[in-house]
Formats: sequence, C-alpha cells, structure tokens
Amino acid sequence: MRLKNVAIRQFIIENLPHHNSDIASYTAKMFSMSVQAVNRHLKKLIDEDIIEATGKTKGRKYTFKETRCIYRYEITDGLSEDVIWRRDIKQHLAHLPKNVLGIWEHCFSEIFNNAREHSRGISVSVIIYKSFLKTRILISDNGIGIFNNIRDTFHLQDNREVAIELAKGKMTTDKTNHTGEGIFFSSRMMDRFLILSYGISWIHDFNKADWIFEENSDSEYNGTRVAMELSNQTDRTKSEIFEKYGEQAFDTTIIPVILMTSNGDGIVSRSQARRLLARLETFDKVFLDFKGVESIGQAFADEIFRVFINAHPNAKIFPIHTNKNVESMILRAQNTRL
Repeated sequence: MRLKNVAIRQFIIENLPHHNSDIASYTAKMFSMSVQAVNRHLKKLIDEDIIEATGKTKGRKYTFKETRCIYRYEITDGLSEDVIWRRDIKQHLAHLPKNVLGIWEHCFSEIFNNAREHSRGISVSVIIYKSFLKTRILISDNGIGIFNNIRDTFHLQDNREVAIELAKGKMTTDKTNHTGEGIFFSSRMMDRFLILSYGISWIHDFNKADWIFEENSDSEYNGTRVAMELSNQTDRTKSEIFEKYGEQAFDTTIIPVILMTSNGDGIVSRSQARRLLARLETFDKVFLDFKGVESIGQAFADEIFRVFINAHPNAKIFPIHTNKNVESMILRAQNTRL
C-alpha cells in the first residue's frame, strides 16, 4: 500500500468518531482530493469489515463495525473464571497486543469471580463488543447488588459511602478469601469502568481522570452489571498500574473526594471527613484528589489535616488537584497543627 494511501486510511480511522457524517468531504479537503476518491477508501474499509455505512447518499453516516458475542452461565460450585476465560472469552481477544490481552485477562477474571462468589445470584452473563478501535465487555449477575451487599455488611450509612470505600480499595465482604483489590485495580486499568446496580451508577474514566457517582431510578438494574472498555491499541500495562499503587504491598491509594458530593451538598463537616478517613491507616501513602471540588469547609479540612495528622503523626496524606479555595483551607488547617 502506498504511503499516501496509508496516511489517508489512518486519517479516516482517527477522525471517524467525530466526523461520521462528513468524513468523505473532510478527508477530501485535508488531502486535496475528490470525494469520489475518498469514497473508494471508505468502500475498502467497509469490505474489510472495519466500518459500516447507514443511510442514503446525502444522509450517509459511517461508524466502526461492532460485533457482539453473548455467553450465559449458571452460578455453581464448578463455575471457574479461568476456565471460562480460556474456553470462551480469550478467543475473541487473541488478536490484541500482549499488554492489552494481559489487562483483559486480569480484569475479566477479577470481575467474573466477584459475580460468581459474592453476588448471591443464580446466573451471570458476559457480552463482548468488538470494533476496530476498542473492546467492551459487560459482566452481569442477578444477585443482591454490590452496593447493597457492602453497605449492609459494613453497616455503612448510605451508598455514597460505599462508593468512597470502593475507590479506596482493600474493601471486601470476604476477607478470608479476598483482598479487595479486584475492583480497585480493574477500574484503573480500563479506559472506562462502570458499575450499575439497583439504580446506582459508579463510573471511572481513565482518560479524563473523572469519577462519577449517581443515584437514578431510571438506570435501574436488578443485580450488578460491570461494563469495561479499553482501546485495542493502548500502551498501558498491568505492571505500571500495580507499581503506581505499591505493587504487591498495595500501600498507596488515591481517593476522589468529588464522590462525597451529593445533590449540590457541600463538603463541609467533620463527619464527612471521618468517613473519608476510615481505613486510611491501612495505607502508607494517601493522595486526596480534589479534582472537581470547588470548595471545602473549615471543619472538614481541620479534621483531616490537623486532628487526624496529630493523632497519626506517621500518616502521609497528600492533597492533589486543589484549586485556590481548597488549598487555602488546607493550609489554614495545617498551620494550626500542634
């Protein structure tokens, strides 16, 4: 394939998500060529099952072709995530680069095992969506729901507190057999990681470094559904994610403080701070991520950066992504420490 043809093909693939209705004219303009010539490239991509077209000539839109595979399993003592991975799932992902396949093996095994051992459901399903750019896997069970299970087991006040604990890591309802690392690391390896359960959405977006927690009855799912999405060409590796959080020791955590906000309520009280600080003694280093937090209250800051630090002088808590308002309140608390 000539170098110019390669460049045109790559341009179409990279720009299609944002120009699905005008990709032909947009490409023609960028390469000073005719729309008819671009259409020949588009037809070749269609013939290769990379993209597909819908609509008539003037209203035609192009999207990446996506295939779907569905598997359903009864949850029994004999159900094993490693067998399911080798027998059913891996064959659909075997063409991916080694680092990408490694991430999928880890995350699929962790989440499928959670459904098998913790959901108290009777069945679990797996749906694989594949396109040229990315792969998505949905793992769904019909159990009691992850937020309900953790909230009731640890007697937490509400589901927002559950969201914070999941983000910290080391949270498990079965300490004898699990470390509570599965969701923590899986959510950080994926480009996009979503948990949907009984009207609750818990989302992490790697590329935007965003965390979202919503309670919305319109998104009701009776059970737990985990949706994972990853670029087929990411250069991310399992090792770099593990190393970032202390490798095998898992001694570092990053807590998105934004998860504490709800319905316009502020982050102001000592009680909120104490909930945020729960179990932090199990980590050597804690990064409090204030991205998206406009302001915090004096009592909240004082409880963390004076009271807690005075009681735990060896604690290492680092605020990150603070704006001037948040930083000023933190400095005020730090300056009044004993």
